[in-house]
Amino acid sequence: MDSGKEQVHEKIKSFNQRYYLNLFIKGLILSLSILAGYFLLAAVLEHNLWLGSWVRLLLFLSFFIIVFYCTFRFLKEPLQWWLIKKGLNEEQSAKLIGTSLPAVSDRLLNFIQLSSLKNNSLAFASLKQKAVAFESLSFEDVVDLNENKKYLKFLAIPIVLILLILVINSSIITQSTVRLVNFNKEFSPEAPFQFLIQNKSLTAFYNEDFKLQLTLKGHALPADVYLNTKNQRYKIEKIANGVFEFTFENIRDEFDFQLEAAGFYSDRYNVTVNNRPELSQFKIELSYPRYLQRKNEQLINAGNLEIPEGTEVTWKVSTMYTETASITFYSDSIRDNFQTTDNQHYTYSKQFENPDLYVINLQNEFSDNKDKISYNIAVIKDQYPTVSVTI
Repeated sequence: MDSGKEQVHEKIKSFNQRYYLNLFIKGLILSLSILAGYFLLAAVLEHNLWLGSWVRLLLFLSFFIIVFYCTFRFLKEPLQWWLIKKGLNEEQSAKLIGTSLPAVSDRLLNFIQLSSLKNNSLAFASLKQKAVAFESLSFEDVVDLNENKKYLKFLAIPIVLILLILVINSSIITQSTVRLVNFNKEFSPEAPFQFLIQNKSLTAFYNEDFKLQLTLKGHALPADVYLNTKNQRYKIEKIANGVFEFTFENIRDEFDFQLEAAGFYSDRYNVTVNNRPELSQFKIELSYPRYLQRKNEQLINAGNLEIPEGTEVTWKVSTMYTETASITFYSDSIRDNFQTTDNQHYTYSKQFENPDLYVINLQNEFSDNKDKISYNIAVIKDQYPTVSVTI
């Protein structure tokens, strides 16, 4: 027999769902209000004060601390109810409903307590009688979701201010947000001019000079520009109005630098250092024609040659930082690659009948060899031995 108990339980369940939905809506509005207000405050402070990286890090982390606080303070109860079903039990719900519905008062609580009794005919009869009184009532109507509209004003204030700032000067929000998110990057107040690096790339080569070429563009150009690197400050040479140059000498390691003019600073730049291919040993083997009855020779670091006609020349070169090596003869302008097994040692052979000039070229992914490797070969014309025949 049904005492109406199940219908009452369903009504209480509907009340609980609406109750926690109401808490969630209220908590969400208040959380968004606090976060929007904090975001607006942080953006305005950063725009006006150009905060240091540590302060920006603190503001950035504080945002997530506030997110955690708002979640714990305003959204904990509905999230617990939805995720792990932890929250009001039926007696607690009955008390809340009874407080809001005078027609129910304590009768609903008594109904819940009686329904917990088992195999009691008197309790069953009483439950059936009480359930009839609850049939026309909707417990979930106790919770008025529209009451949350009064909290919208707290959210509207920061949202309207943010939208107004975006219309008037969007950089207050956008640029400040970029700097806050990139808290580990150095930013400087925007100057009335631009620092324009004219170099195609900021790549230098080991133990060589690197010339930095700089121009300033804007409506108010400073007379002097300084360069800050490795805790040193240097004045950059002025070539013309708005045109500057600075030479870094004998660079060995990569480094960062920053430009300074009239109290304004550029972004930080990085100069990388690569190695050019280098020739470390130059060996030539000469194989003379047999008829000369001349012992073959080996020459070290001797590029210019004077050899008999028909001599075979073998170049054996050792290199550093090299990926390919080639040789070009002026007589045919064809570039031939050296043979190699390890990108350090290269060989090439050729026999000569006529004088010639040649150029050796070394390459890697960054550059060719800096100094030209060019030599000439002089060929001494020989009279081949003749055979006399006597008839």
